Amino acid sequence: MRVIAFNCDTFPECNYTNGSYADASHTGIPWAYTIQANALQENMPGENTLGNTISVKAISCFAGEYDCKTRYKVIYLEGIFYIVVFFTSAAGYRYQADFCKDFKYYLEDRLKHEYGMDFIVSIGVGNLCCKITEIRESAEKARIALNYKYYKGKGNIIFYEEIKAVQAENDHANYEDNKKNLDIIIDNIIEVVFDKNTCMLLPALKKLFSYFISLSILDHRTLCIKCMQIYLAIVNKIKDKYDCISPFSEDEFYNRIVKYGSFDEMTKEFYNSILDLKNQVSDYNNTSDKSWLVQKIKKYIDENYSERLSLEQLSENFFLSPSYLSKIFKEETNVNVSEYIQAVRITHAKKLLKNTNYKIQDISRQVGYEDYRHFCTIFKKVAGITPLQYRIKTK
Repeated sequence: MRVIAFNCDTFPECNYTNGSYADASHTGIPWAYTIQANALQENMPGENTLGNTISVKAISCFAGEYDCKTRYKVIYLEGIFYIVVFFTSAAGYRYQADFCKDFKYYLEDRLKHEYGMDFIVSIGVGNLCCKITEIRESAEKARIALNYKYYKGKGNIIFYEEIKAVQAENDHANYEDNKKNLDIIIDNIIEVVFDKNTCMLLPALKKLFSYFISLSILDHRTLCIKCMQIYLAIVNKIKDKYDCISPFSEDEFYNRIVKYGSFDEMTKEFYNSILDLKNQVSDYNNTSDKSWLVQKIKKYIDENYSERLSLEQLSENFFLSPSYLSKIFKEETNVNVSEYIQAVRITHAKKLLKNTNYKIQDISRQVGYEDYRHFCTIFKKVAGITPLQYRIKTK
């Protein structure tokens, strides 16, 4: 649950409408920071879920009880709590950070005492403001800072000033340079996927993860869409050479990574997905796995029987020598490649002869034989009768 709290008791009454503060005039307002806090139930190590038994009213009370003198007023909106915290103009950064830390520990202890569970509180601190009309902007900056916990991890106190420089650098980044760097990173990952050395995969992916961070995308769903696009780009480049791999679909991959609440968790899933592709490539190249390889060859023949097929063409397509492909195919199927191609073509020819009125010459071309007389010879060799005799017999 996200917790943002605003202390409105010190201010004149403020109206909160449609998610933003209505402007109100006031003079002599102390310097203020807007604080966001995110409280998550820690049920298991590495697994954070929203506690269904947590009362919004209770958290509001806990936060409001933190300072009995000011009795901070807590405002809740769309899963987020708001507090306005006052500091004198002389209060330094360390004092403000210590205040946030004390508030974080207090709220975590209070929640644990009340519910008997461990909670994590993440705090985002907005920009400094001295007018009531600036609170809205400070609240937005606090929300941005809190969202950055996706990268920094849960349980941190993040000041907007800390991420402002990163965002500014990204805003002025050259688009073409970024695209060029990304292309280099992807090509490096592809090289590692094709290489037998698995230990080089993580360093290659760390460069990609650093690229993700440099984008400063605070909405994690938007970041996951970007990750999905890059995953598909990697998949397409692998498929150029290894069409037989079975990657995740767009929806499958997105759903696998979007469920995680932190950048580290998401990148671990990304790593595992690329590792799976690398393992598939390794299995493909592992000649001891003959059965798997022959199944891929048979599938290719079944789907392309109408095209020109030969041992040489298949060998080139599957990156094998003709002699080796012929050997393992015979061992696994007890027939040679040409016999299997003939059997598949004649099976389809029989279906067309039985179920259609196509001319035999047309059927010959549809199943991959340009020479009609050669087709008839092969058909009689496999079926024992001519195509015409088969049609008459099955009609």
